[in-house]
Amino acid sequence: MDEIICNIEVLTPMFLGGAPQMADGKPICELRSQSIKGVIRYWYRTLIGPNRLKEENKLFGSSDENIGVSKVKIMISDKSKLLKFNQSKFAENNKYVIKHKGLNVNPLDYLAYGPVDKRKIVRGAFSPGSVFTLKFLLMSLKDNQKADFYKALYLMLNFGGLGSRSRKGYGALKLLNENEVFSGHDWFVNGNTAQTLKKIINNRPPVSPLYSKEYSYLDTDTRFWLSNEISITWEECLSRLGKDYHTWRQVLPVADGRENLGTPLLHGKNGVKDQRRASSYFLTVFKLTDNKYKYGVLHIPSNYSDNMIPFNVQQEHHVKFQKEIDKTATREV
Repeated sequence: MDEIICNIEVLTPMFLGGAPQMADGKPICELRSQSIKGVIRYWYRTLIGPNRLKEENKLFGSSDENIGVSKVKIMISDKSKLLKFNQSKFAENNKYVIKHKGLNVNPLDYLAYGPVDKRKIVRGAFSPGSVFTLKFLLMSLKDNQKADFYKALYLMLNFGGLGSRSRKGYGALKLLNENEVFSGHDWFVNGNTAQTLKKIINNRPPVSPLYSKEYSYLDTDTRFWLSNEISITWEECLSRLGKDYHTWRQVLPVADGRENLGTPLLHGKNGVKDQRRASSYFLTVFKLTDNKYKYGVLHIPSNYSDNMIPFNVQQEHHVKFQKEIDKTATREV
């Protein structure tokens, strides 16, 4: 049995509402090991690609009696250090206010659509600066399973985040003992997320053309940008990201193009706009030092519309969108 201990800092509000999400009229939040397993399982699937999907159940378990229970056990400790985010609404920075549908909109509210309703935070969240510890027990894993699990763990902690709106910069995490956890792995470059991502991808060729893939997985079509500007607080960094993201979206027509950035939408192509599908763009926040933050954008392409939008049209939309990203961030991968 192998043991991995991760000391983790919460960088941006982490919306983790339990069931029910309110208690005594107040929003509640809960960090559960099953939620974490679901997220790392997603990144494992993204890592291994379509030709090795059977390996997922062998590692994380299945109802199939021939496969059995998960070989990964997760324990959470230091929960008392997870502080509740007690603000009823986000503070506004006039420098980053968005003009949206004729209104002034706080970019923190814009990115937190759902947990924030009419400027009020309606879901429970853990506060930035909170810390907690995750312990992973790996039960009789083969060497290749262990190697892939470590990579999936790295991807989750750096690009995935936890909780609602994690693809829009919320629930971003920083592994405080990163070198201790990943040192010795030949793909890990200490302090350099972009180079580590390149090594994880390892020049893996696409199984299918760019936007004809059944689902998102890492290969040489994957893209990663890091913001040009440095922010001194998480609020400034996430506000900058929200304002920039709103600007990038404007290049795509409301009713014919923005479906590629996530649905459902109020407007868009019939049959596509009402689907529930998460964006293939992962927006997140990185903490470089105590007072230095940058945002990152990871794009893992796939056939977003299930063939309802032609592949070449999807690609045109993404090219336009990514040219806008290039104006405020540098493509690293």
